Amino acid sequence: MLAGLARTEVADLSTLAVADGEVVGSVFSVPDFSLRLARMRHGVRLDPARGGGTRGALINIGVLERWRGKGVNLAMAARSFATMAQQKMKYAGYTLVLDDNWPSRRTAQKLGASITSNFVAYRRDFFR
Repeated sequence: MLAGLARTEVADLSTLAVADGEVVGSVFSVPDFSLRLARMRHGVRLDPARGGGTRGALINIGVLERWRGKGVNLAMAARSFATMAQQKMKYAGYTLVLDDNWPSRRTAQKLGASITSNFVAYRRDFFR
């Protein structure tokens, strides 16, 4: 997923964790593209607090099961957030975390994040 984005701003914020030559975890983070997207509509202005290039978002994080509990997740997420801060982003989001994903929620809290909103998830089971 990240290979095609290697020469974009996404690569600056995303990271892979490698151990013994094997990828054991990944973080996919993106910068705020809302300002650029708004420019596509003539006359649109964005409040910096609502976008305008001041935010980054950690979209997803994953660590192979055998590497969980060793701090790999926290190290990758912290690197992403530190890069956001170095790039003068004022806000960092830690998004797409299911309500019952306690390990991911703890990672976000260790980074200083707090819950500000949630998503409604719809699901339909086809086989029971």
